Amino acid sequence: SSPSARIDRRVVLTDGEPGPVIVHVPAWDDVFGYLPLRDAVDRLTTGAVRQLALQHRAGDQQPIVPVDRLAERFVADLESAGDLDDPLVVLGWSTSGLVAYELARQLHERGALVEAVVLVDTFFPGQERQLWANRLAKYAPLLKPGAFGEAVREMRVTLRRRSRRTIARLARGVLRWADPDALADGSTTIQQVSTANPDEAFDSEPVPTDLRVVLLAASTTNPRRTIEPWSAVCSRLEIVPVEGRHRGFDSIMGVDRVDQVAVPLVESVLGRRATGQ
Repeated sequence: SSPSARIDRRVVLTDGEPGPVIVHVPAWDDVFGYLPLRDAVDRLTTGAVRQLALQHRAGDQQPIVPVDRLAERFVADLESAGDLDDPLVVLGWSTSGLVAYELARQLHERGALVEAVVLVDTFFPGQERQLWANRLAKYAPLLKPGAFGEAVREMRVTLRRRSRRTIARLARGVLRWADPDALADGSTTIQQVSTANPDEAFDSEPVPTDLRVVLLAASTTNPRRTIEPWSAVCSRLEIVPVEGRHRGFDSIMGVDRVDQVAVPLVESVLGRRATGQ
């Protein structure tokens, strides 16, 4: 097999003290999107909190993978490493929050102690991803004087993302035409596993849960896509507003804003006093 096929799904980001373990579920297909958050948590806790991240192996790179199937693989890896003996906090950013939600639910069913599911601005499946109200809030800061450079950069990122999305949709269409049985796995909950944005995860249907769910909601995200629908399936939903955008030059997961995510994660979710600020 190729060297990439031997990559472990489970990656230790910080080997801290015994206690609640933060499990970062992948943003797209790698763990790099969580490094600013890892560094912020390390700084606020002097590296005392154990943090893991999950990523895909080369063998996981199928055109379409069900969210529940992907979560099962992560559960098996965490179990084989002995991580289910510790309290867990499962965290996912953006679409990865849908996988984190399902992973936490499966871990809970297996008897693991899941203290919380943290959804970092995760849109609810089935919601229209491009509501005009959300577009207005997202792009209004780019219309201000002096923001031309940021507007050009945002346009480049958007065009690149849309081109990848278009290619992914074409690939899925070819797959369905060439082999209709490839998607017949008894589940409509599917996750695109590639470098493109996993749009297909928005077809999933989160199972209601009584787990503690903390939603860190970006200020420019329309609450109709997040707060309202999540509150219908999460009986213990907590909302933490975060100033910034979902993604882009002022992303809430960017280095200059990620403390807004790290501080409530440390203080509210882990119940620890954040130091080193």
